[in-house]
Amino acid sequence: MITKDDLKKEIDHLSEADLKKVYWYLVTLKKHQSEALNLPAMKLQGRLDNQDIRAIANE
Repeated sequence: MITKDDLKKEIDHLSEADLKKVYWYLVTLKKHQSEALNLPAMKLQGRLDNQDIRAIANE
């Protein structure tokens, strides 16, 4: 398992160009995680249970 200390040691050995790449990767990774958590919830109360959803969509 990788610890934060192991990661910090590896980051200390990176060049400036690679450091920027890692930074922007971490920024985009965090952004994608926050977007995935903001999914709207629909309260259908079982209206689509036991129904062919594809057939309903094609109507």
